[in-house]
Amino acid sequence: MPSPTFTLLQLYDLPGLLVGHADLYRLGDPDEVATLGLDEVLRDGALLVEWPEHGGDRLPGDPLLLALAETERPDARRLTITAGPGWAGRLAELAA
Repeated sequence: MPSPTFTLLQLYDLPGLLVGHADLYRLGDPDEVATLGLDEVLRDGALLVEWPEHGGDRLPGDPLLLALAETERPDARRLTITAGPGWAGRLAELAA
């Protein structure tokens, strides 16, 4: 999957699912999020966002944030999941 850094939003029409991949690194202001059509992507599919902090509080939906961090082992990463309130039930079902 190529990075959409220069297009800001890349759409992938997968069988049965539209996936939007947004890279917000180059946004100059969080208000620019409104011009990307992310609400429409979420209405019709799934949205993956790199550099979500550049969108401030303008990102739509109930986020599930995944953060990778380096570890002391060069071949391993630590995954931290931060879930919005709407994810609590879904994640509990997965853990059961």
